[in-house]
Amino acid sequence: MAHARRAARACAAARRVAVLRPRSGCAGCMACPAAGCPCNFEVHGRPVSRLELRLLRSVAAHAHGQLVAISAELAAVYGREYGIPAQRFIIAADAVSLARFTPQLQRAEACSACGLAPDARYAVYTGGLYPGRGLEALFAAMRSQSAQLVVVGGGAPAAVQHWRSIASAAGVPDAIFTGYQPPAQIPNYLQAADVLLMPYGARTLTPSGEDTTAFMSPLKMFEYMAAARPIVASDLPALRGTLQHERNALLVAPDEVAPLAAAIARALADSGLAARLAAAARADVAQLSWEARARTVLAGVEYGVQS
Repeated sequence: MAHARRAARACAAARRVAVLRPRSGCAGCMACPAAGCPCNFEVHGRPVSRLELRLLRSVAAHAHGQLVAISAELAAVYGREYGIPAQRFIIAADAVSLARFTPQLQRAEACSACGLAPDARYAVYTGGLYPGRGLEALFAAMRSQSAQLVVVGGGAPAAVQHWRSIASAAGVPDAIFTGYQPPAQIPNYLQAADVLLMPYGARTLTPSGEDTTAFMSPLKMFEYMAAARPIVASDLPALRGTLQHERNALLVAPDEVAPLAAAIARALADSGLAARLAAAARADVAQLSWEARARTVLAGVEYGVQS
Protein backbone atom coordinates (compact mmCIF):
# COMPACT_ATOMS: atom_id res chain seq x y z
CA MET A 1 0.00 0.00 0.00
CA ALA A 2 2.87 2.41 0.83
CA HIS A 3 4.32 1.80 -2.64
CA ALA A 4 0.93 2.57 -4.20
CA ARG A 5 0.67 5.83 -2.26
CA ARG A 6 4.17 6.89 -3.36
CA ALA A 7 3.36 6.08 -7.00
CA ALA A 8 0.10 8.00 -6.78
CA ARG A 9 1.78 11.08 -5.31
CA ALA A 10 4.39 10.94 -8.09
CA CYS A 11 1.64 10.81 -10.74
CA ALA A 12 -0.14 13.75 -9.15
CA ALA A 13 3.05 15.80 -8.97
CA ALA A 14 3.79 15.12 -12.64
CA ARG A 15 0.14 15.77 -13.61
CA ARG A 16 -0.07 12.30 -15.13
CA VAL A 17 -2.87 9.74 -15.17
CA ALA A 18 -2.52 6.35 -13.51
CA VAL A 19 -4.22 3.67 -15.63
CA LEU A 20 -4.68 0.50 -13.58
CA ARG A 21 -5.72 -2.91 -14.82
CA PRO A 22 -7.23 -5.54 -12.51
CA ARG A 23 -3.80 -6.96 -11.63
CA SER A 24 -2.74 -3.51 -10.37
CA GLY A 25 -4.68 -4.30 -7.23
CA CYS A 26 -7.00 -2.43 -4.93
CA ALA A 27 -4.20 -0.50 -3.24
CA GLY A 28 -3.47 1.55 -6.33
CA CYS A 29 -7.18 1.97 -6.97
CA MET A 30 -7.58 3.57 -3.54
CA ALA A 31 -4.33 5.52 -3.35
CA CYS A 32 -4.47 7.42 -6.65
CA PRO A 33 -7.69 9.44 -6.10
CA ALA A 34 -6.66 10.11 -2.51
CA ALA A 35 -3.42 11.67 -3.76
CA GLY A 36 -5.25 13.82 -6.32
CA CYS A 37 -3.93 11.77 -9.23
CA PRO A 38 -6.40 11.11 -12.09
CA CYS A 39 -6.96 7.37 -11.94
CA ASN A 40 -8.51 4.93 -14.38
CA PHE A 41 -9.27 1.35 -13.38
CA GLU A 42 -10.09 -1.23 -16.05
CA VAL A 43 -12.69 -3.91 -15.40
CA HIS A 44 -13.19 -7.14 -17.36
CA GLY A 45 -15.96 -8.59 -15.23
CA ARG A 46 -17.84 -8.18 -11.99
CA PRO A 47 -15.86 -7.26 -8.85
CA VAL A 48 -14.34 -10.29 -7.16
CA SER A 49 -14.76 -9.03 -3.60
CA ARG A 50 -16.61 -6.48 -1.49
CA LEU A 51 -13.36 -4.59 -1.06
CA GLU A 52 -12.88 -4.29 -4.81
CA LEU A 53 -16.46 -3.11 -5.25
CA ARG A 54 -16.03 -0.49 -2.52
CA LEU A 55 -12.87 0.82 -4.12
CA LEU A 56 -14.36 0.85 -7.62
CA ARG A 57 -17.26 2.89 -6.28
CA SER A 58 -14.75 5.22 -4.66
CA VAL A 59 -12.89 5.71 -7.93
CA ALA A 60 -16.12 6.30 -9.86
CA ALA A 61 -17.35 8.86 -7.32
CA HIS A 62 -14.07 10.78 -7.15
CA ALA A 63 -13.51 13.84 -9.34
CA HIS A 64 -10.20 12.33 -10.47
CA GLY A 65 -11.50 8.79 -11.04
CA GLN A 66 -12.83 6.98 -14.06
CA LEU A 67 -13.45 3.34 -15.02
CA VAL A 68 -12.72 1.50 -18.28
CA ALA A 69 -15.02 -1.36 -19.33
CA ILE A 70 -14.39 -3.82 -22.15
CA SER A 71 -17.96 -3.40 -23.41
CA ALA A 72 -20.98 -1.14 -23.02
CA GLU A 73 -22.83 -4.23 -21.77
CA LEU A 74 -20.37 -4.60 -18.87
CA ALA A 75 -20.79 -0.92 -17.99
CA ALA A 76 -24.54 -1.53 -17.96
CA VAL A 77 -24.04 -4.45 -15.55
CA TYR A 78 -22.23 -2.11 -13.16
CA GLY A 79 -25.10 0.36 -13.45
CA ARG A 80 -27.84 -2.21 -12.81
CA GLU A 81 -26.13 -4.30 -10.16
CA TYR A 82 -23.81 -1.88 -8.39
CA GLY A 83 -25.21 1.60 -8.98
CA ILE A 84 -22.18 2.95 -10.85
CA PRO A 85 -23.47 5.23 -13.64
CA ALA A 86 -22.54 4.56 -17.25
CA GLN A 87 -20.99 8.00 -17.71
CA ARG A 88 -18.19 7.02 -15.33
CA PHE A 89 -16.98 4.46 -17.89
CA ILE A 90 -14.77 4.68 -20.93
CA ILE A 91 -15.76 1.83 -23.28
CA ALA A 92 -12.77 0.11 -24.88
CA ALA A 93 -13.09 -3.43 -26.24
CA ASP A 94 -10.12 -5.75 -26.31
CA ALA A 95 -7.88 -5.58 -29.35
CA VAL A 96 -4.97 -7.23 -31.16
CA SER A 97 -1.30 -6.70 -31.89
CA LEU A 98 -1.26 -6.60 -35.68
CA ALA A 99 2.54 -6.87 -35.63
CA ARG A 100 2.15 -10.49 -34.51
CA PHE A 101 0.37 -11.22 -37.80
CA THR A 102 2.60 -9.13 -40.05
CA PRO A 103 3.84 -10.22 -42.50
CA GLN A 104 1.08 -12.73 -42.98
CA LEU A 105 2.18 -16.32 -43.47
CA GLN A 106 1.17 -18.54 -46.31
CA ARG A 107 -0.73 -21.53 -45.00
CA ALA A 108 2.09 -23.98 -45.85
CA GLU A 109 4.59 -21.84 -43.93
CA ALA A 110 2.32 -21.74 -40.91
CA CYS A 111 1.76 -25.50 -41.01
CA SER A 112 5.50 -26.07 -41.10
CA ALA A 113 5.98 -23.81 -38.07
CA CYS A 114 3.41 -25.90 -36.16
CA GLY A 115 4.60 -29.31 -37.28
CA LEU A 116 1.37 -29.89 -39.24
CA ALA A 117 1.23 -31.55 -42.65
CA PRO A 118 0.64 -28.80 -45.26
CA ASP A 119 -1.37 -31.11 -47.53
CA ALA A 120 -4.03 -31.77 -44.85
CA ARG A 121 -6.92 -29.47 -43.95
CA TYR A 122 -7.43 -28.12 -40.46
CA ALA A 123 -10.27 -26.62 -38.42
CA VAL A 124 -8.60 -24.81 -35.53
CA TYR A 125 -9.91 -23.89 -32.10
CA THR A 126 -7.76 -21.94 -29.62
CA GLY A 127 -8.53 -21.11 -26.03
CA GLY A 128 -9.64 -22.59 -22.76
CA LEU A 129 -10.84 -26.14 -22.27
CA TYR A 130 -13.73 -25.90 -19.88
CA PRO A 131 -17.56 -25.82 -19.91
CA GLY A 132 -19.24 -22.93 -21.71
CA ARG A 133 -16.79 -22.91 -24.62
CA GLY A 134 -19.07 -25.02 -26.82
CA LEU A 135 -16.56 -27.84 -27.10
CA GLU A 136 -19.09 -30.64 -26.84
CA ALA A 137 -21.12 -29.20 -29.74
CA LEU A 138 -17.92 -28.62 -31.68
CA PHE A 139 -16.78 -32.23 -31.32
CA ALA A 140 -20.17 -33.48 -32.54
CA ALA A 141 -20.10 -31.03 -35.46
CA MET A 142 -16.65 -32.22 -36.56
CA ARG A 143 -17.61 -35.89 -36.98
CA SER A 144 -18.11 -35.75 -40.74
CA GLN A 145 -15.94 -32.82 -41.80
CA SER A 146 -13.24 -32.83 -44.47
CA ALA A 147 -10.78 -31.17 -42.08
CA GLN A 148 -8.99 -32.41 -38.99
CA LEU A 149 -9.79 -30.66 -35.72
CA VAL A 150 -6.85 -28.97 -33.98
CA VAL A 151 -7.45 -27.83 -30.40
CA VAL A 152 -4.80 -25.39 -29.19
CA GLY A 153 -4.69 -24.61 -25.49
CA GLY A 154 -5.43 -26.12 -22.14
CA GLY A 155 -3.76 -26.34 -18.79
CA ALA A 156 -2.58 -29.45 -17.00
CA PRO A 157 -1.94 -32.54 -19.15
CA ALA A 158 -4.66 -34.42 -17.26
CA ALA A 159 -7.21 -31.78 -18.22
CA VAL A 160 -6.15 -31.90 -21.87
CA GLN A 161 -6.44 -35.71 -21.80
CA HIS A 162 -9.93 -35.39 -20.30
CA TRP A 163 -11.11 -33.33 -23.27
CA ARG A 164 -9.29 -35.58 -25.73
CA SER A 165 -11.31 -38.48 -24.31
CA ILE A 166 -14.54 -36.52 -24.73
CA ALA A 167 -13.66 -35.75 -28.35
CA SER A 168 -12.88 -39.39 -29.03
CA ALA A 169 -16.15 -40.52 -27.46
CA ALA A 170 -17.97 -37.96 -29.63
CA GLY A 171 -16.57 -39.56 -32.77
CA VAL A 172 -13.48 -37.39 -33.37
CA PRO A 173 -10.62 -39.70 -32.32
CA ASP A 174 -8.13 -38.05 -34.70
CA ALA A 175 -8.46 -34.57 -33.16
CA ILE A 176 -5.08 -33.01 -32.43
CA PHE A 177 -4.77 -31.57 -28.92
CA THR A 178 -1.60 -29.48 -28.64
CA GLY A 179 -1.90 -28.52 -24.99
CA TYR A 180 -0.60 -25.15 -23.87
CA GLN A 181 1.26 -23.19 -26.52
CA PRO A 182 3.31 -20.02 -25.92
CA PRO A 183 1.68 -16.82 -27.21
CA ALA A 184 4.31 -16.45 -29.94
CA GLN A 185 3.14 -19.73 -31.49
CA ILE A 186 -0.58 -18.91 -31.62
CA PRO A 187 -0.43 -16.85 -34.86
CA ASN A 188 1.19 -19.84 -36.58
CA TYR A 189 -1.64 -22.19 -35.61
CA LEU A 190 -4.27 -19.64 -36.63
CA GLN A 191 -2.68 -19.11 -40.03
CA ALA A 192 -2.34 -22.87 -40.54
CA ALA A 193 -6.13 -23.17 -40.40
CA ASP A 194 -8.62 -23.59 -43.20
CA VAL A 195 -11.32 -22.41 -40.81
CA LEU A 196 -11.21 -20.92 -37.30
CA LEU A 197 -13.77 -21.95 -34.71
CA MET A 198 -15.30 -19.96 -31.87
CA PRO A 199 -18.33 -22.01 -30.76
CA TYR A 200 -19.15 -20.29 -27.46
CA GLY A 201 -22.10 -21.73 -25.59
CA ALA A 202 -25.29 -19.82 -24.85
CA ARG A 203 -23.96 -19.55 -21.30
CA THR A 204 -20.27 -18.74 -21.49
CA LEU A 205 -18.36 -19.21 -18.24
CA THR A 206 -14.90 -18.25 -17.08
CA PRO A 207 -12.73 -20.81 -15.23
CA SER A 208 -14.01 -19.28 -11.97
CA GLY A 209 -17.62 -19.85 -13.06
CA GLU A 210 -18.63 -16.26 -13.87
CA ASP A 211 -21.16 -15.97 -16.69
CA THR A 212 -19.68 -13.44 -19.14
CA THR A 213 -21.98 -14.17 -22.08
CA ALA A 214 -23.56 -10.71 -22.16
CA PHE A 215 -20.44 -8.57 -21.89
CA MET A 216 -17.34 -10.49 -22.97
CA SER A 217 -14.81 -9.14 -25.46
CA PRO A 218 -12.70 -12.20 -26.38
CA LEU A 219 -9.08 -11.58 -27.29
CA LYS A 220 -9.12 -14.56 -29.61
CA MET A 221 -11.87 -13.02 -31.75
CA PHE A 222 -9.52 -10.21 -32.73
CA GLU A 223 -6.63 -12.65 -33.25
CA TYR A 224 -8.81 -14.81 -35.49
CA MET A 225 -9.68 -11.75 -37.57
CA ALA A 226 -6.02 -10.73 -37.85
CA ALA A 227 -5.09 -14.22 -39.06
CA ALA A 228 -7.17 -13.68 -42.23
CA ARG A 229 -8.87 -17.06 -42.15
CA PRO A 230 -12.65 -17.71 -42.33
CA ILE A 231 -14.34 -17.69 -38.93
CA VAL A 232 -17.31 -19.73 -37.72
CA ALA A 233 -18.62 -18.39 -34.40
CA SER A 234 -21.64 -18.48 -32.15
CA ASP A 235 -24.24 -15.81 -32.79
CA LEU A 236 -24.11 -14.00 -29.45
CA PRO A 237 -24.90 -10.31 -28.85
CA ALA A 238 -21.45 -9.69 -27.36
CA LEU A 239 -19.81 -10.87 -30.60
CA ARG A 240 -22.33 -9.46 -33.04
CA GLY A 241 -21.01 -5.92 -32.75
CA THR A 242 -17.71 -7.04 -34.28
CA LEU A 243 -18.59 -10.14 -36.29
CA GLN A 244 -21.31 -9.83 -38.93
CA HIS A 245 -22.92 -12.87 -40.47
CA GLU A 246 -22.01 -13.47 -44.12
CA ARG A 247 -19.75 -10.39 -44.18
CA ASN A 248 -16.71 -11.21 -42.02
CA ALA A 249 -17.81 -14.49 -40.39
CA LEU A 250 -20.45 -17.19 -40.35
CA LEU A 251 -22.57 -16.97 -37.19
CA VAL A 252 -24.63 -19.87 -35.89
CA ALA A 253 -26.94 -20.52 -32.95
CA PRO A 254 -24.94 -21.50 -29.87
CA ASP A 255 -24.97 -25.12 -28.70
CA GLU A 256 -26.68 -26.28 -31.91
CA VAL A 257 -24.71 -29.06 -33.62
CA ALA A 258 -26.40 -29.12 -37.05
CA PRO A 259 -26.01 -25.39 -37.88
CA LEU A 260 -22.44 -25.43 -36.61
CA ALA A 261 -21.57 -28.48 -38.72
CA ALA A 262 -23.21 -26.92 -41.80
CA ALA A 263 -21.31 -23.64 -41.39
CA ILE A 264 -17.96 -25.41 -40.96
CA ALA A 265 -18.63 -27.56 -44.03
CA ARG A 266 -19.62 -24.50 -46.03
CA ALA A 267 -16.47 -22.57 -45.11
CA LEU A 268 -14.35 -25.58 -46.09
CA ALA A 269 -16.16 -26.24 -49.37
CA ASP A 270 -16.58 -22.70 -50.74
CA SER A 271 -13.14 -21.19 -51.31
CA GLY A 272 -14.60 -17.95 -52.65
CA LEU A 273 -16.72 -17.46 -49.55
CA ALA A 274 -13.77 -18.34 -47.29
CA ALA A 275 -11.51 -15.80 -49.01
CA ARG A 276 -14.14 -13.07 -48.86
CA LEU A 277 -14.89 -13.58 -45.15
CA ALA A 278 -11.18 -13.73 -44.30
CA ALA A 279 -10.34 -10.55 -46.21
CA ALA A 280 -13.22 -8.63 -44.62
CA ALA A 281 -12.23 -9.74 -41.12
CA ARG A 282 -8.63 -8.70 -41.66
CA ALA A 283 -9.67 -5.30 -43.02
CA ASP A 284 -12.03 -4.73 -40.09
CA VAL A 285 -9.48 -5.64 -37.41
CA ALA A 286 -6.97 -3.14 -38.83
CA GLN A 287 -8.97 -0.52 -36.90
CA LEU A 288 -8.96 -2.60 -33.69
CA SER A 289 -5.30 -2.57 -32.67
CA TRP A 290 -3.98 -2.02 -29.16
CA GLU A 291 -2.67 1.35 -30.34
CA ALA A 292 -6.17 2.39 -31.44
CA ARG A 293 -7.55 1.17 -28.13
CA ALA A 294 -5.00 3.21 -26.20
CA ARG A 295 -6.05 6.31 -28.13
CA THR A 296 -9.67 5.66 -27.18
CA VAL A 297 -8.80 5.32 -23.49
CA LEU A 298 -6.54 8.38 -23.48
CA ALA A 299 -9.18 10.46 -25.24
CA GLY A 300 -11.66 9.46 -22.54
CA VAL A 301 -9.11 10.25 -19.85
CA GLU A 302 -8.46 13.69 -21.33
CA TYR A 303 -12.18 14.40 -21.48
CA GLY A 304 -12.61 13.29 -17.88
CA VAL A 305 -9.68 15.39 -16.64
CA GLN A 306 -10.92 18.50 -18.43
CA SER A 307 -14.49 18.09 -17.24
